[in-house]
Amino acid sequence: MNDYMKSLMTFSKGRKKILEVLLKFGEVNISRIIKHTMLNHKIVNTYLREMVSLGLVKERKFGRVRMFRLSDSEMLMQMLRNADGSKTSS
Repeated sequence: MNDYMKSLMTFSKGRKKILEVLLKFGEVNISRIIKHTMLNHKIVNTYLREMVSLGLVKERKFGRVRMFRLSDSEMLMQMLRNADGSKTSS
């Protein structure tokens, strides 16, 4: 298992919630992530910066607005399912 996968498997519930929002909605701003995860702005911002640095999430800026999306949603979806103990068919 590479470092990318290890880092995902040790993610907290809050981080997983953020990833699930990105998986569900595609590209979203931080306000929408906060709305759907019920986490506070400071925590979401910290987690997003961390995930961007790990390469899990990509960020685009439009002036003051920052938009976030998953880097590789197929691989991430598989990893989230495995981390939750669900079985996926190949």
